[in-house]
Amino acid sequence: MTNHQWKAVYVNPDSKHPEDGNQEHAYSNVIANKKCSYYNIPLSYTVTDYRITPKTNPNFKKVNPHLSETKLNTLDITSLANIDFGFGIAKGGLHT
Repeated sequence: MTNHQWKAVYVNPDSKHPEDGNQEHAYSNVIANKKCSYYNIPLSYTVTDYRITPKTNPNFKKVNPHLSETKLNTLDITSLANIDFGFGIAKGGLHT
C-alpha cells in the first residue's frame, strides 16, 4: 500500500456496541486508535460511529454492557465523499 502512496482508512459503524455482537469490532477500534494500525497496516484515518446500533437490537450492550449508547458521528462518514477512489476489505478480512 505505501509503495503506491495509498492510505488506509479504518471503518467501524459502532465502536462500542457492534450490531452483530462480535467483540472484535470494539477490540479492533481500541487497537486502531492506540497503535494507528490495523492488521499491521498503518492507518491514515478512522471512520467510526456513523451507524449506531439501536437500543432495540438484541445485541445492544452485549459486548460493552457498562457503556452508554454510542454518540452518532456523521462527520467521518461524510468525509469519505472526498475520496476519488477506494478499495475496501471489511470485517477484519472475514468478508472481502
